[in-house]
Amino acid sequence: GALTSLITDFRIPIIHTKNQRETAEMLYAFAKREQVERKRRLSIGKRKGLGLQIQLEEAVSALPHIDHKISQRLLKHFGSFRGIVTAKREDFFEIKGVGEKIASDIIDFIYADYNELAADKMLSGIKEELDSLRPESQQESKKSENEENQQENE
Repeated sequence: GALTSLITDFRIPIIHTKNQRETAEMLYAFAKREQVERKRRLSIGKRKGLGLQIQLEEAVSALPHIDHKISQRLLKHFGSFRGIVTAKREDFFEIKGVGEKIASDIIDFIYADYNELAADKMLSGIKEELDSLRPESQQESKKSENEENQQENE
């Protein structure tokens, strides 16, 4: 019910139960919700020993907005992981459940440059750190300067 939804949907990490039986019942409710109501497979334990087919399905499921069912459709359609990552954006439209947004997000994910993302994150952190070290009066003048630049660009 509502409590299970709070935990699974909002990722609340801790829940207190009265005893082992109540804990088991709660875990059962979580598993049922994930597997039956949301049609998701629940993985328990280590991933050691998974077959290649399952590993491929799980790797494809890691793409943005892709669940287990769509990962299987993608693999069947493109034949391999390589086929998926070398596909054109338009090719994804042929897959049931994949529209323009999902196709674009997959392509963006595939072509994302890790080093560029890391550099952007680092520069952003440095900028925030420098801004926090600036005296309050300088921060206000910098803010109004940025606003003026934005107005000029519009």
